[in-house]
This record gives sequence, C-alpha cells and structure tokens, in this order.
Amino acid sequence: MRFLLTYDGPLPSNGSRLDKHHIRRQLHPQLRRLWEVEEALVLLEEPARSSFRVEGFDFVPVATKKLELVCQLSVMILQPGPPGQVMERHGGDIDNRLKTLFDSLGVPPPEQVRGMDPPTKDEQPFYCVLEDDLRITRLEVKTEQLLRPGPPDEVRALITVVVRPTKVLMGNLMFLGGWLE
Repeated sequence: MRFLLTYDGPLPSNGSRLDKHHIRRQLHPQLRRLWEVEEALVLLEEPARSSFRVEGFDFVPVATKKLELVCQLSVMILQPGPPGQVMERHGGDIDNRLKTLFDSLGVPPPEQVRGMDPPTKDEQPFYCVLEDDLRITRLEVKTEQLLRPGPPDEVRALITVVVRPTKVLMGNLMFLGGWLE
C-alpha cells in the first residue's frame, strides 16, 4: 500500500509535545480518509486492527508489529530560504526536525499527550502511521526551497508512505502490494 500525506506548518528542531501533537492532528483527517477508502484497511477486521489507548486517545496505526507491517518513508520538505541554507537558517538541523516528524507519525507515549485537549468526536479513533518508529525500514529525505510567501519557520512536507509486510500472515495478505512499489 502506498499513500501520500501533506503537512503545512512549523517543523521545529527538537519539537515540543505540543508541536508534535499539532502535526499529529493535521495528519489525522488524511489518515481517517485513508481508512475509509483504502481497501486493505477497509477489509481489516476489528480483531486484526491494533488500537493503543493513551491518555484518553485510542490511537490506530497502519504499520503495526501485530500485523508484521513496516513502512518506507520518502519525505520532501519545502521551506523558505535559498538552496544550501534551507535548514541552517530556518528552523534547525534536519535530523532533529525529522525526529519531531517521526514522533508525530507514531503512537505517542503518555507524557506527550497528557493534559492535551481531549480528542474530538472526529478523533475517536485517532489514526496515525506507525505503532513506533521501529516500523520504519527505509527513509529518503529531500529538501527544496518553498517559493510561496510565508513565515520563515513554516514548511510544507510531502510524506510518501509505502506499507508492506515483513512476514506473510492471514491478516496482512492485502498489504502484499506494498512489496511491488
């Protein structure tokens, strides 16, 4: 299975729990729609689906250990600034910015959502990409200059996700197409 997510907003180096939850909340509606239209997810029976209860949220990731699913990520980060200085002058080093993004893609630990506004009706369940970042098996990152006017710390991130099984199980047969991408 292959899908594309977009994020528009700040992507700080060493992002706070509020930064990560902001990103998570922007990705959730896209993932909720994916669960409505992607046949492999629509057909996934409730017992095979993994849900993680964290501080009042029921997180439902796509790539889980239970289904032996992993993902490959290709991330394009567009940000204001001239080529070669995109990360240096506007928001910090890329490795810590990617850590913020990875933390936003996965089921958070309790301390990251403790005290946050409770989930809305549309956020139950709350969809995410990963059970944890150990599910990432391949990563490609590109940075380019964002030519649209805006705040210097804002980015547009295009995140291509390919989900595939590491072992063939009855519950993950519909994900075998991810092998071919």
